[in-house]
Amino acid sequence: MFTRTSSYARTNNVEVNLFVQGQEYCNSELLYKLDRVTEYSDFKITKHEHRIDLISEDIYGDYNSKYAWILMYINRISVDELTLGRVIKYIPLKDLTNLINAI
Repeated sequence: MFTRTSSYARTNNVEVNLFVQGQEYCNSELLYKLDRVTEYSDFKITKHEHRIDLISEDIYGDYNSKYAWILMYINRISVDELTLGRVIKYIPLKDLTNLINAI
């Protein structure tokens, strides 16, 4: 398990390979900001069981599966837990875009 330090990397690049356990970006400003979000919307999984990429596109629109890892991160769940009927939380696209652009 990684531990965070008081210093962090500043980047608004949301590519998932930058946020892998053990890498420098685990201490990123984006992760710190995601942890401080307090207002979410709910999404009930009605199709695409175990497919976070397609669930992300349902929430954020076509070709926005790049935010899939953010959904996994804020819900603290695994792909196996993405079952039909499950409700997950998400940050509305406008708020998420503002958060990323503010970095």
